[in-house]
Amino acid sequence: MCIRDRSENLRRIFNKHKIRTCFKCNDTLRSALVKLKDPIPVFERSGVVYEVPCKCSATYVGETKRQLHERITQHRRDTSGQSAITDHRYSCNHQIDWDNVRVIGNEDNFPKRKIKEAIKIHQLAPNMNRDKGVFIDPIYHQLFSRPSKTTVQGEGLSCPSPNSRQ
Repeated sequence: MCIRDRSENLRRIFNKHKIRTCFKCNDTLRSALVKLKDPIPVFERSGVVYEVPCKCSATYVGETKRQLHERITQHRRDTSGQSAITDHRYSCNHQIDWDNVRVIGNEDNFPKRKIKEAIKIHQLAPNMNRDKGVFIDPIYHQLFSRPSKTTVQGEGLSCPSPNSRQ
């Protein structure tokens, strides 16, 4: 994924330390214009990171290699408390908003999917999840955090303004 300005900012930082970088942008004009296949319906997709909302505005982020409808059916049928969604549903007596489940990432590779799940958990801060997913060193959190409104020279990387230092 190419993020305008971030790639160049990272290149500049790494060049200072004599580290060569290479970036690849998968989004091309051709990929935007040419769609050779019909899109797969959301609930038939496999290898996804998904978000399940509750009517109380709490959310759950999970991942599955199976088709999403199979995993959601498993969440819905769980009465043993093995699912964090079930814990929330029964302990708070809330209604899960099954109609608004959404896919927030696609990845067939298991380790990459677990990392995407952990990044989404960090970004969205869901309050139904029992854990934060796989461990990602906090040094990387700024790379996938939402950019703040404070930027230096209008570039995409968010960093403290020079006036905020003590």
